[in-house]
Amino acid sequence: MQLSVETFSRYHWEGMAGLLFSPGKGFVWYAPPMIAVIALLRVLWRRVPNAKGEFVAAGAYLVAATFLFGRLTFWHGEWGWGPRYLSAVYVMAAPLAWWVCDQLASRRAVWKLAGSIALFVAIAIQMAAVVGYPVECQLSVVHKLAESNQTVTRPIARPPLPEDNRVLYFEPANAMPVSLIRCMAEDLANPEWRGLLLGGLAWASIVPVLSLMYVVVVAIASRRASTLRAADKG
Repeated sequence: MQLSVETFSRYHWEGMAGLLFSPGKGFVWYAPPMIAVIALLRVLWRRVPNAKGEFVAAGAYLVAATFLFGRLTFWHGEWGWGPRYLSAVYVMAAPLAWWVCDQLASRRAVWKLAGSIALFVAIAIQMAAVVGYPVECQLSVVHKLAESNQTVTRPIARPPLPEDNRVLYFEPANAMPVSLIRCMAEDLANPEWRGLLLGGLAWASIVPVLSLMYVVVVAIASRRASTLRAADKG
């Protein structure tokens, strides 16, 4: 089977756009902080001068990877959580985190609370992707589309053809995050699966919660140490 489409063909352009922005495969939807990175790129470039080399390297990788993997007839990471070949760019969330921490440090307690809640929600989204079995959720959507003659590839017993990119990735109703949420809602409504799903979420949250608790403890200890030093000097 041919593994790639012709360079700069219609399917190549669709593949590149799909990997970047499509509802079903766009890397920004699988790593929401990337939306903020793009929106604040100018601010971050000026704010974190030591990270400019990393920005340039990540940008070069993004261009090269998008061009190369946009040619694949079968988008790897198909039944998984997002386009894995663009995941190296996610490290650009680190400068965003530094900037957010600087901003929150001088804000009132209500803003710090809001930032903490947003962080917990972001972690929960990723936990849902790990526990919610996105492979099976996406397969159920694809099989229904094939059975209703909405896909060119029928039956779905092999990777879908490039002709199916639009219906599989550019229609929000068929997108991976949407199908995952739908499946999880169905599982929560089913007593047989509810316990397994909630148990999986609980286990998946242990490390992130402990990490956040560690950060909070270190922050409190650091503040107390600063207060004591200031009192000694006074």
